[in-house]
Amino acid sequence: MENRQYLIPVAVLVIAVLVIPQNALAYNNVDAHQAVNAHAIEYFEKYIMPKDQYLKSASLSGSPCVGIAWDIEDGADTGKKTGPARTVSINKRKALQEWIIDAGYSADEPEAPMALRHFYDPERQPRYLTDQIVDWNVMSYGNPQMDAYTWAFTAPDNPYTFQMAKTYYRRALESVDPENEDYGNAWRAVGETMHMFADMTVPAHVRNDGHVRYDLYERFTRGDSVDDYAYRAAVKSLDYDCAYASDSQSLQKLFTDLAAFTHNNFFSEDTLPLWSSTTTTNGNALYASPVLNIDPSFTGYYKRTVDGRETLMATQKLSSRLGLWTTPVLGMDWKVLDSQQQVLIPTAIRADAAVLDAFLPRYAVTIDSVTPVLTQPGVYTVEGHITHVPTREWPSSPEIRNGAHVVVNGKDYAITPYGNAQSLKTIRVDVPAADGDVLYMYYDLGGYVIKSGSVRIKGPAPTPSPTPKATPKPTQAPTKKPTSPSSGTAFKSNDILYLEITPAVAEYIVSNELKISYNGYYLVMISPGHAFVSDDKYLISRVTSYTNPISDPPFLEVTGRYWSSYGSDDNQFWDKDFVESHFQKVGTLDLNKANFGFSGDG
Repeated sequence: MENRQYLIPVAVLVIAVLVIPQNALAYNNVDAHQAVNAHAIEYFEKYIMPKDQYLKSASLSGSPCVGIAWDIEDGADTGKKTGPARTVSINKRKALQEWIIDAGYSADEPEAPMALRHFYDPERQPRYLTDQIVDWNVMSYGNPQMDAYTWAFTAPDNPYTFQMAKTYYRRALESVDPENEDYGNAWRAVGETMHMFADMTVPAHVRNDGHVRYDLYERFTRGDSVDDYAYRAAVKSLDYDCAYASDSQSLQKLFTDLAAFTHNNFFSEDTLPLWSSTTTTNGNALYASPVLNIDPSFTGYYKRTVDGRETLMATQKLSSRLGLWTTPVLGMDWKVLDSQQQVLIPTAIRADAAVLDAFLPRYAVTIDSVTPVLTQPGVYTVEGHITHVPTREWPSSPEIRNGAHVVVNGKDYAITPYGNAQSLKTIRVDVPAADGDVLYMYYDLGGYVIKSGSVRIKGPAPTPSPTPKATPKPTQAPTKKPTSPSSGTAFKSNDILYLEITPAVAEYIVSNELKISYNGYYLVMISPGHAFVSDDKYLISRVTSYTNPISDPPFLEVTGRYWSSYGSDDNQFWDKDFVESHFQKVGTLDLNKANFGFSGDG
């Protein structure tokens, strides 16, 4: 209880009404905690992920996931006064970020019993709240005797501890159903743990201050206050790196360090020292730190250097300066509040980002090979795997049975286990693809996406042609065409395979096919898939085969041009000689069964 001597309490009440703005909103779970969680995600994505080699290609923007929610629009529980039961439980589908942000609200519901579990005194035992406990209207049900550290990490009756976040996530990964509700529950538990860390930056919550009336910092720190100071620097004296086993810090120690920092550097209103007393405003014994020596004649602001920054601690109350009290009485005003917020809000955000950093398991996704399926043209086999990287909270990886995907030119193929709950840590899957397509693999683990590098498909390499021999430009008259053999047969002349093609016309047909039917013209083949067809006026300058066995009629791509485009007769003959020097005998071709694809001029 307060231990003050006062003269004119009515005047004090009048002044209080005039000073406190009517539009002030309480610091509760309606907006401030959600804003802290939201800014923590932003900080994590902007400053932590790009610097971590296993997170820089990951994202938190995957598919929404299912879980059990209690959001602000679902209403408060006014009937439940004790116990941790989540009496509002609604199955919802939300994005990862939404689960974490909304958990800033659900961590305080049902509000009365949850509030009693959010205190941690780093200096004295017991760690849980004992101050003004009889003034709480719920105490006819008993003090839960639960401190914030235990509630955040290990309390068996809290379904959303940090330990439960890992349990949910492990179960989510091991399920063959990507729609399992453990993903959403895991992110909710992470968000509620972040709420508990943020409470360790509220002076009243780390100084055994029940603040039944209200606490200036807690009541008047709102969502817009968080937005105002979110981008200031967090304190540098705390070590936030606790993701990897090589880090000297652990998440649990960061929690106690954070509480100790706030406790040792800031007052709450009800733990301000009294003039010439060994007790605080709420009647409890003075803490060892911070120390403030009251000067009755001093009417300015008491200051302290906190993490290299000058910070306002307290000032004489206006009523004390006006002589309404027989002794000097300290208090806090908006300037003190603003000075505290500049330090504590960015520190809460940075600590919450550390929670997310410690929670996320690290993975690397690799494509091992992309090979054509020889029996299925246009189909490729993709093989790849996901590798777990040990961290402090995840020294080993759970099994993974959902979330694997292959993307080919923007088209997403989800991979589902087969057989008896097949592991998806290693995958082998056939996908439609073509030469030049770009593909990559990714795992969407409840909205946490880990992506491989991209691979461009390269078709089978063409058989190399022999290096052409330099042929002098001929000056003699053109060589007469060889005598045509019977239709559909092949013969060799000057190391060139000539195939006679009949009947008498070239017929262009639908679906990009061409029936080659030149009477008396010759098809010159090159293995494994190039050819020329020519006469005195028209040159089909390239024919490309798309199947290898020459005994099985190939599909050919044909391009052509007129001889006249080559210039003089001499050039024509030189071109013909040059072509001939490249070609070799490849075998026979059944022209009655062959189909030819056409492209180009002509």
